[in-house]
Amino acid sequence: PMYSPDHFRIHDRATISAFIRTHSFATIVTHDGEVPHATHMPVLHEPNTGEHGTLVSHVARTTPQWKHFESGREVITSADQTDREVAEMMKHNPLPT
Repeated sequence: PMYSPDHFRIHDRATISAFIRTHSFATIVTHDGEVPHATHMPVLHEPNTGEHGTLVSHVARTTPQWKHFESGREVITSADQTDREVAEMMKHNPLPT
């Protein structure tokens, strides 16, 4: 788990959703049991599923990280505030996998 003091947490769904729409390029960090893996990727937010909504993205099967999501382990996501254009480009021009 990531240390997150309560005074820095955001609990309002609308605020969370707006932040993710604005900063939709994220670093997804997983662990395979031996080493951590991190990938930068665009994410979309589905605000009406899950306790705080659900992040949706796409991980190419050419990377081993996609298998980490099957294990049910926790995933850390860190929003990057610089590349919204990349997320928009990916939405309209998906890459083959």
